[in-house]
Amino acid sequence: MEELRDKLETAANFANDHAQRAQASYATHYNLRARDQRFHVGDQDILLAPQGGNKLRNRWQGPATVVKVKPPHSFLIDMGDGRVRKVHANK
Repeated sequence: MEELRDKLETAANFANDHAQRAQASYATHYNLRARDQRFHVGDQDILLAPQGGNKLRNRWQGPATVVKVKPPHSFLIDMGDGRVRKVHANK
């Protein structure tokens, strides 16, 4: 029983070490081309948002003007028709 426990512990340690190395490799590969999006007050941008309440039918809306930047990755935009929305930079 102790031999089996030792083998399982060794296998678990090996799996954890491999997973940590693989995760670091994935993060390094992703970060090669990843860039933070920076917006400033007054910038104009377009927004990809769901159309008519259906999250699968997205539509580009805009141009919208950045009213306020809320660090680190959110900002308030004026949609041009009086609506102000809080949006994450990925949108």
